[in-house]
Amino acid sequence: MATADKEMERLLNEQRKHKGQWLTKEAVDYYYEQAQKCTCGTSGDVGQRRQLRKELQERFGLLEIEAVNILSGVHGAFYVEKYNRIRNCTPLKNNSTKSDLEKED
Repeated sequence: MATADKEMERLLNEQRKHKGQWLTKEAVDYYYEQAQKCTCGTSGDVGQRRQLRKELQERFGLLEIEAVNILSGVHGAFYVEKYNRIRNCTPLKNNSTKSDLEKED
């Protein structure tokens, strides 16, 4: 039970410190489409892609790597789920510990 309490505490803390809007599938799709339209000729963090990445971070309170991944079309659904869990304070269903994972090996 203590683990569940720690997880709820962590979620509440993440919820309190979250800045900006909550990430949605529509936002992920929109920013990915915008990244595909960039004329910078690279998938690097330059020009228009950099502006989109910064906008994503500021608007939705994302980490830099999360914004870069969304623009690259990677893990978008995972990030939407992550921020929905934080917004709704929904713990993971399977809260495996390191020792649990080591037992599986």
